[in-house]
Amino acid sequence: MVGSITYYGSAPEDNESPLRLYSHYTARMPAESYPTFKKQFEKELEHTEDAIGVGVIKILLADGHRSIWGYVDESPRFDSYGKLIDFYHTTEHLSSAGEVILEKKSKEGSMWYKKCQKKL
Repeated sequence: MVGSITYYGSAPEDNESPLRLYSHYTARMPAESYPTFKKQFEKELEHTEDAIGVGVIKILLADGHRSIWGYVDESPRFDSYGKLIDFYHTTEHLSSAGEVILEKKSKEGSMWYKKCQKKL
């Protein structure tokens, strides 16, 4: 289990990418340590939210695992966050969907996947 808190500033005029202001990673193994991980992650999140103040756009980026989104959807703490699934996991699920919709490892499936991945 890994949680990351990252804050970005506005992108400079000569660059499309925003400036990374701060990052913090929290990790715990094995899965039985989830309550400890969650407590540690929430403590760090509270600390950083207090430091940034109000009026900041907050985005939660996570993989598509149901347990993560169940936690996020049930917690009012994340109501003010935009929510996104990361590109890697989105394309992984896209690949699985393509295998269900089209024949696995077919030329049509590969072309469909590449077309959809490019749109993402």
